[in-house]
Amino acid sequence: MTDESTFTGQDYWSIVFRQLRKNKLGLAGLGVVVVLYLFAVFAPFLAESKPIRLVHSNPDDKPCTLCKDLGLSKKKLTLKDGRTFLGRIVKSNDETIVFDHDGVTETFDKKTQFAKAEDLPRQHGPITCYPLLSSLATVDLYLLVSLACILVGVPIFIVLRRRKWSRFASIRIAAAAALPILVVCSVLIHTRTSMLNKLNQVDFPRLAQKRLKAGDTALWPLIHHAPSDQDKRVLPLSKPYPWNLTEDEHARAVKTSEEWETGLKSHLLGTDDQRRDVVSMMTHAVRISLSVGFFSVFIYVSIGVFIGAIAGYFGGWVDAVIMRVIEIIMCFPTLFLIITILALVPPSIFWVMGTIAFVGWTTVARLVRAEFLKLRQQDFVQSARALGASRMRIIFRHILPNAVSPVFVSATFGIAGAILTESALSFLGIGVPIDQATWGNVLRIGRSCVETDWWLALWPGLAIFITVTSFNLFGEALRDAMDPRLKT
Repeated sequence: MTDESTFTGQDYWSIVFRQLRKNKLGLAGLGVVVVLYLFAVFAPFLAESKPIRLVHSNPDDKPCTLCKDLGLSKKKLTLKDGRTFLGRIVKSNDETIVFDHDGVTETFDKKTQFAKAEDLPRQHGPITCYPLLSSLATVDLYLLVSLACILVGVPIFIVLRRRKWSRFASIRIAAAAALPILVVCSVLIHTRTSMLNKLNQVDFPRLAQKRLKAGDTALWPLIHHAPSDQDKRVLPLSKPYPWNLTEDEHARAVKTSEEWETGLKSHLLGTDDQRRDVVSMMTHAVRISLSVGFFSVFIYVSIGVFIGAIAGYFGGWVDAVIMRVIEIIMCFPTLFLIITILALVPPSIFWVMGTIAFVGWTTVARLVRAEFLKLRQQDFVQSARALGASRMRIIFRHILPNAVSPVFVSATFGIAGAILTESALSFLGIGVPIDQATWGNVLRIGRSCVETDWWLALWPGLAIFITVTSFNLFGEALRDAMDPRLKT
């Protein structure tokens, strides 16, 4: 029997969280999801070919070629009249040279004004630079900002709840504390000058082997390979070290001596048919899967909640029209409808998100509509209507907070379904571009060589299985915790 005194003085969500903490499998699934999110945030710091920190010096009285490659060098421009400028050459041809110095861009005539230009610095002491941080893409920075907002907002929410603040007020204050971080960082992200294109042209591993001198140091990510890097030292679909080599591979190893062996050892799970590191691809593929899962579900939950709320509250012809539209969309097989839409648009992850959202909002709309039909005749709704509250206030302030419980459960299962759908589409070669690192793309490559290089199919398949299972376990735990027939 249920001990009702256990829950005396607690609100609904406190009871849900209390029950959720008792489900060990659900918490384990949530823990795996958190670990995957951290992998997505720190993917560049785990698998990338650029060093995180690089300290180098130039003891010779010659221009530092390393500074030039890293974009740290400047040009010293000397004119025939003796004037000198420090800056960068923007454009140069046979007649003129465009030079940028001190924020001013000037054009000099080579025949009458230009004397010489030399690279600086020449001889210099230790210089510290951060190539990886300087080349982070916009999505990398936004993922780091999202983690910073979570680390700021969650502790504030926990502290306020322990001080007996209401849940709504705690969420509002935590969001208000995290919002300035999001706004300021967004402005800085879009106003910064990225070195991504320039640094992507630098072969850092070979540069480190040939140009780093005694006393120079480099801090590398855990895996020294980017997901798009092709290691020409190894054979395509090379076996992970130290597994046994075939006779042909052994002959190749003897022929190319230690270089081939060194390249083979640096790939823990081998390479694919394009000589790309499998571990690096698997690490960066977490981002694609979680991005598709979370954003597509966020889009279709927002659409479904709004449309379901309108249909359930107003009823009548509004409800009839909306339900007929929902039934039409649900008549089509989901996967075939997605494939048909993606066949008409260029490959893009955004089209994949939008297509999944287009076919997924109907389930959420039906759930919210059913809850609204049940709640709109309750006494608290009638009281709000009698006090003169507007329709929008009644819908979104009074009814909706009491109708979203099944939506959270549906969204959790929907994330797992979206990840599985994206993997299936990538496996078929549509949706996400085939050159991007996704679990489905790696699985597609491993399909053709499953008898010889079976790990190419094993690892992405295992990653998809663990991720989908984790979301499903957490969804089941959340569904059980929200069951009104709670057990102590």
